[in-house]
Amino acid sequence: MDTVSGPSPENITTVEEFKAQLRALKAWSGLSFRELERRARLAGDTLPCSTGEAMVGSRRRNLPREEQVMAFTRACGCPADRVDEWVRVRRRIAATSAVPAAELSSSERAGGVGVRPLPPPGSPSLHGRAPRAAPLGGRARRWILAAAGAVLSLSFAGDGVIVPDTAATGPRSPSTDGCPEPIGIGTYGPCALQLQRQLRSKGIPLPEDSWFGPFTKQRLVAFQAFAALPITGTADHRTRRALAELEPVRRRAWTAAQVEQRLAEVFPEQRDEAVKLVRCLSYLDPLWVMPNSRGVRYWGLFQFSDPELLALGAGPAAALDPEWNIQTARMIWSRTKDFRHWTCEP
Repeated sequence: MDTVSGPSPENITTVEEFKAQLRALKAWSGLSFRELERRARLAGDTLPCSTGEAMVGSRRRNLPREEQVMAFTRACGCPADRVDEWVRVRRRIAATSAVPAAELSSSERAGGVGVRPLPPPGSPSLHGRAPRAAPLGGRARRWILAAAGAVLSLSFAGDGVIVPDTAATGPRSPSTDGCPEPIGIGTYGPCALQLQRQLRSKGIPLPEDSWFGPFTKQRLVAFQAFAALPITGTADHRTRRALAELEPVRRRAWTAAQVEQRLAEVFPEQRDEAVKLVRCLSYLDPLWVMPNSRGVRYWGLFQFSDPELLALGAGPAAALDPEWNIQTARMIWSRTKDFRHWTCEP
């Protein structure tokens, strides 16, 4: 056994051996299933405690899903090359065993064999459980509608929607760069890297790790909002054309420290509470966008939902403007002098 990387799956050939080695990996990590769930969440993965237990259980002869293997091995402390090894072995077993189609990943069903590496250390990642702002109550909703005009009259030069939607909407043409169309989540390689570089050139910060994962999708959604494009979360023909032709988003980038400073200025009465809340809701990231299971998205620092933006007469691009977002939150805060409108579990 490698005392640094944990048990190796190299010589495993059956599902039973694979699950037994996963149990050995958990024992090597010294972590409980609850601790593995927490570590997976911090790494941007989803690994509920019950899922981890089922993965290594011996009662059922089922091969864990590829995404689960990646999350489990990462949470146990495996480095990127060892995680890739686990995935390769899992795919080899899936190809030689009678594994039900439902247990195969989308890439396996399509015949793909590439294994994506971990994002580089320090890269932003999406957490497994997304915090949510509390929904508007009836009284709060009526009050916000009444006050929306005052908020929307505020002018925040340099941080609003700047990129116009000038891309043509003509008939769809095939890609000329060899990349699939649309480029969507799970894409790994040169096409994902090209997309990430295009987003960076337009003023959207994100790491260049060649993997179209949840964070890249989030950043692409932000660009689509700024460019007044349909919010699809995929680099379809219209979005790719906009990335190639439109001017960069002219917006002032806010660091986490600048967000904290502005929160302290706008909420002097409860500065610590404001920072704690926003750190929980959006990790102090002005471009943070999160959907829930029903497809409702939450936007920006205070995670205003689609229905809330509709009530305010505003759009997603406004919510991604940190000044607008903070000032609108202040407006809501001023009614009760506290943050009861929002709930968030760290």
